[in-house]
Amino acid sequence: MILSKRSVILILINILVANIIGMALYSYTASYLHYLGAEPAIILLIVTIFPLTTVIFPPFLGKFSDQKQNRILFILVGQIGIILSFILILFTQNLIVFAILLFIWGFFSSSHSMIGVLYAELVQNDQKLISYYTAMIS
Repeated sequence: MILSKRSVILILINILVANIIGMALYSYTASYLHYLGAEPAIILLIVTIFPLTTVIFPPFLGKFSDQKQNRILFILVGQIGIILSFILILFTQNLIVFAILLFIWGFFSSSHSMIGVLYAELVQNDQKLISYYTAMIS
């Protein structure tokens, strides 16, 4: 039995919005860096390191989240951070600031990814609802 149907729907919408922002960033990072006048080697370096930021931070944030026992705080900080960093990325014209903002976006994305654990707990591992979560991610 689901603990809160409204929470399940909000989490699924939240995941959809965060992943749309992520797809937009991944798709247009290289062309935007080219527009900013970056050298091809710098573009390749940033485009390669950028997705790794979402892999670097989760172990540290997960350990910290287990100590705090408050995943909702990490999810809210992650979601607000994703939106704010995306807006800042849209309006930056400086290559260095752009690279730093991508790194910050990766941190907030990692913080937001803890929503998966909360969702699994909320739906009590119901396979049908877990498949909805997976569909929103993909």
